[in-house]
This record gives sequence, C-alpha cells and structure tokens, in this order.
Amino acid sequence: MIKLTYILLIAFIVIRTPFEVFRIPVKLNQDKKLVKKASEWIKNSDYYNDKIFYYDPFFYFFLDINPYDKSRIQELIPNRNKPEQGVPINSLVLWDAHFSPNEGQLPLKRLLNNQNFKLIKKFIPENKFKVLGGYEYEIYIFQRKKSN
Repeated sequence: MIKLTYILLIAFIVIRTPFEVFRIPVKLNQDKKLVKKASEWIKNSDYYNDKIFYYDPFFYFFLDINPYDKSRIQELIPNRNKPEQGVPINSLVLWDAHFSPNEGQLPLKRLLNNQNFKLIKKFIPENKFKVLGGYEYEIYIFQRKKSN
C-alpha cells in the first residue's frame, strides 16, 4: 500500500509540474505582440494574397499560411546582397529588427536604399526595447515594385 501511494504521489507530481511551470495559454512577449499586430494588418489588407518573405517564424503562424506553400510564403529572400533578385513584383518582405539583420544577415539599409522596394508600413512597439545586435525592435513591411 505504501509503495502504491508513493508511486501515485510521484506520478501526480510528474504530471502536474509541466502545467505549473509552463502556463497555458502562453502569453506573448513584446516582439510577438508586434508580429501579431503586423500580421493582422496584412491579413486585413489588399496585400494578403501577394507572396510574403519573412524572417521571424511567428509570421506564418499569425498569418495563418502554410509555411510549406512556397507559392504563398517563404522564409528568407533568395539573395540578401541584391534583395530584388528572386523576389517577384508585388511580393512583401517583412523585415524585423531581430531575425532579419542577425540570422538573415539583411541590414535594413539594404531595403530602405533600394529603388526596387517601397516601404508600405512600419510597426513600432509601445515600449521600445532592444534586441540582439543592439537594434531597437521594429517591423518594416516592404513591397517589391517594378524596376525603373
């Protein structure tokens, strides 16, 4: 009887612990809140049906697009040195201050100073904060336009 009680007590602790440590639903931190806000803006815009290139993996989740559908959404642009190459006209490039310059090695200047891209929208968090690389977290949405 003591052995059974001990086993049940251990089983109860093992089953209960993850629910105490990892609260569900998971609360979004500041950067994910901004990704969600930008994604909702895209979903409610005329741009939603255009191809989307992203760096933060939460974009496809909040956009509710299958990440394996390369005709709709794709992680990383094909050529970070010449961003216009491989990005179809009217496609969106979602640049975020965390993943894009660090993991994606795509500096913001490369899109801002590129005549083939037009800045459509910029998202800034209510409370500014810095991310890896010392960047203040922001999200920029660019559209690939026709070359002159």
